[in-house]
Amino acid sequence: MIVHLLIPLFAALLSTTLAQTPPGYQPSSNTNLEVTYANGVEVTPPGVLLTIAETAKAPTLTASGAESLSSTYMVFMIDIDVPVSATVSTTVLQWYLPGLTINKANEVLSSSSTAGSSYAGPAPPANGPPHRYVFLLFTQPSGYKLPSCYASITGTTVASRLGFNIEEFLHVAGLGPPVAANYFKAENGKPSATTATVTSTSYSAASCTPTGYGGGGGWRKAIKRG
Repeated sequence: MIVHLLIPLFAALLSTTLAQTPPGYQPSSNTNLEVTYANGVEVTPPGVLLTIAETAKAPTLTASGAESLSSTYMVFMIDIDVPVSATVSTTVLQWYLPGLTINKANEVLSSSSTAGSSYAGPAPPANGPPHRYVFLLFTQPSGYKLPSCYASITGTTVASRLGFNIEEFLHVAGLGPPVAANYFKAENGKPSATTATVTSTSYSAASCTPTGYGGGGGWRKAIKRG
């Protein structure tokens, strides 16, 4: 009886240990996306605390665990801890780069696409709690185009990228679950002594029809709108 009770517990602990995304965050992946910034600064282990200066410029991505070296991929980097109020947070899309292909010699991902969202380095508020920056790598379907209702995310202002809902995007674009992920934390000075507990996340809502690239296998989780 005790053994049967412990098996689900061990399974849950193993899943948490393997996850390359923050605890409870969705979508998630157990495959690590290798992320390396200038001067050899690596995002390892997942959740490591890095400085704003270290992460100011776009990193190099390596997909050593990719299912296919001949596929095309896209990557997102999202700040998931942007404060709205004392108990409500939202997100900001920091980076979106489609058209990634893998160099078969070193498994480094690169793209010549100009259709993405330029990299924006971390900029958490001064003396606030650390923000988590999540990287998500997806297989890019053949013939993929950015859904028209998401055209604003290619802008360079915070307002154009504020409230980005990755789960909704996956549903609209018909993408499957992430094939690899990683994340780090960054802070702007030491956090103040008092920190509120965030209880909900607010997103912007995009109004457009799903493209169906996923062929039924894409991400179809229900979207909760706060």
